[in-house]
Amino acid sequence: MKKYILCMLLTIWLMSCRNIQTINNGIDNEQLTSEEENVSVVEEISETKEDKASLDSTPDVFLPEMVSLNPSKESTSMYAVGHMEFYFSRVDQDINQGLASIWKTTILEGQWQEPELFIHSEDAKNFNPFMTPDEKYLLFYRMYNTETEENRNGTYYIERTEEGWSNLVFLVDEYCVTTADFQTFYASPIKGDYKNDIIRFEYNNGEIVNLKPLSGIINTSFLETHPTISPDESFLIFDSNRPESMDRGDMYISFKLSNNTWGEGVNLGELVNQGLSGNPSISTDGIRLFYSLDGDIYFIELKELLTMSITSTYFDQELPGNSPEIFAKDTISKTDLLQYPVSFSKDGLLMFYGQMDSNRNRHLLYSENIDGTWSEPKQIEFTSSDEMEPIISPDGNRIYFASSYDTNLQKPSDLYYVTYNNGLFTDPVKLPETINSNQTEYFVSQSLNGNLYFTREGVGIFKSELVDGSYQEAYQLEFDSSYYYISHPFIAKDESFIVFDARHSDNIGSADLFISFNSEMGFGKPINLGDKINSENWDAMASLAPNEDYLFFVREEGSQRDVYWVEFNSDEYLGK
Repeated sequence: MKKYILCMLLTIWLMSCRNIQTINNGIDNEQLTSEEENVSVVEEISETKEDKASLDSTPDVFLPEMVSLNPSKESTSMYAVGHMEFYFSRVDQDINQGLASIWKTTILEGQWQEPELFIHSEDAKNFNPFMTPDEKYLLFYRMYNTETEENRNGTYYIERTEEGWSNLVFLVDEYCVTTADFQTFYASPIKGDYKNDIIRFEYNNGEIVNLKPLSGIINTSFLETHPTISPDESFLIFDSNRPESMDRGDMYISFKLSNNTWGEGVNLGELVNQGLSGNPSISTDGIRLFYSLDGDIYFIELKELLTMSITSTYFDQELPGNSPEIFAKDTISKTDLLQYPVSFSKDGLLMFYGQMDSNRNRHLLYSENIDGTWSEPKQIEFTSSDEMEPIISPDGNRIYFASSYDTNLQKPSDLYYVTYNNGLFTDPVKLPETINSNQTEYFVSQSLNGNLYFTREGVGIFKSELVDGSYQEAYQLEFDSSYYYISHPFIAKDESFIVFDARHSDNIGSADLFISFNSEMGFGKPINLGDKINSENWDAMASLAPNEDYLFFVREEGSQRDVYWVEFNSDEYLGK
């Protein structure tokens, strides 16, 4: 509980209404004047006066001897990357009568400047500065020494303008308020029925509506507080005093699920949970986590923590590097069985893959992550026929697959989908005749806008656009005729690129994986993914992890076909 008391003790004074104009006049609206000023993440944070703080897997004190001082106490903070501003709270007995205040430092000419008082007052406490990802609104909590109808405790915000900042606007009674879009908010109540929970509310035309605790299993019988939302609203980091934290409180992460509820909080581990650590905040670019520890501010590259947290997202497998590795050897990739691609849901709680047995019967299998534990893969049959190549849609609501049902062919040759919601699958739905034809269709993937990409055997890759809820007549994607047997398309969520396998005179193996980037002129020349991924064997049937940072594919070597995966960054192939 000490950490949660600390947040209240380390509050900061906001200037009274008579001082607001002074604040507005004293704030420069720094803008980036050149690309050179928009220095890299490492340069922005590491270039302190004479101090270095590298972005690696070890937390560092942020700007020692400038921001994190001794004996002053710093706690809540926020880094606005676009404007190169850092806001934090400080208690210093020799400054501002020993009252806590909000301070600000900026980067000028590649160097952090000496922090300056940004918001201070003699009649109110304030804490939890938060900047929206677009860096338009700065929110913070105000607690008056004496609350009146005019001087109301709660979260306030100011809006960035061409002249500086707007006057103060009251938002809500709750504190630790965080938002990705200034429409949906998350917060911690100080009192009332929900005071131990994280809540959600909406802000419409100046009105607070739909205020209620988060759904799902993020809230427990213990205290959950101090939430901070990622810029894409895909996860929350928060504090909790659950038993494993030994009453000191630890930081946890919860991922947003496909049904818009929140998953169980996962402890961020001993790397950041030490002593009185907490009060998390995420930089506006989503790259790093800041938090307080024993009166100082620390930071760490968020990717390191997410990597540790999402390992369980991929069937508890150790994450691969830049060389392909067999995925789940002896569990999914089994000897004497031919594998079909692996696909994960957006929330990482559902996995599908395909398998062909020794009798050449094709099956779908799936596993669910329930309370952090993956279930034993189970075979499932939707159409009472051979089924293969399951691909989960980007929103996690549909599982697409090919089936031999309703055809005269033993091989799956039509495309279907089922809907998945709250652990239940609906009856299968056959895709319309604008997609399924009298030829063989297989391997379908979906973009975020609903468009479908699939293979028509012997012809190539086809696309069907979703217009007003209906799929239009599919048309073929045109590629150079020197590429043949083009198949198994996996489309990026935003349709910026597509990955597929094909044969070409310059192939490394019998089938190679390629990438093609989209433009106003259509998809460009296929680019071979190179010998880092492709081998002298048959490499095909690619799919991407939900964040498109890992590539899954099937490699056939002799009589064995296994699922492989590897780190993936599409930008590496731009311009090749």
